[in-house]
Amino acid sequence: SQIKIIIYNSIGENITELVNLNQGAGDYTVTWEAENVPSGIYFYSIEAIPSDGSEFFRSVKKMILLK
Repeated sequence: SQIKIIIYNSIGENITELVNLNQGAGDYTVTWEAENVPSGIYFYSIEAIPSDGSEFFRSVKKMILLK
């Protein structure tokens, strides 16, 4: 599946794209190096687009970055 993980700020601007590649099933870890980003509320979007044409998955969650 084509996997995308994108970080947005509280007004919907794209801050960074952490992942954009094809990955197989399994457990993965992603680290967001946020040195140049101020503390605040952010949203992350996880998208999975299966290569076999099955159902598209997208989830958006809120997170708080504290420094």
